[in-house]
Amino acid sequence: MRTSVNTTPAQLSAIKQVQADGTPQQRTVLAHLMDWRDKGLSQLEARHLYRIAALPRRIADLVEVGVPIRKARDQIPGERGHIRYSLDI
Repeated sequence: MRTSVNTTPAQLSAIKQVQADGTPQQRTVLAHLMDWRDKGLSQLEARHLYRIAALPRRIADLVEVGVPIRKARDQIPGERGHIRYSLDI
């Protein structure tokens, strides 16, 4: 697992907890965020790739157990902006 120098033991513990005991959707979202660390995941991508309709709820579940998540608004000219989630480690 590639992490930054600033990753706390509690954050690593939370990630390991989700990997071991999380719901299938939590594990899927976390795996995507870890594999695509630089790109992250949007609601549309989660729905298309994994059939996860409630990405904000899955993200909230991860945050509740201590997984550090960063939110950023993508603004594409001529389209509505959307939130992109990524690991904050």
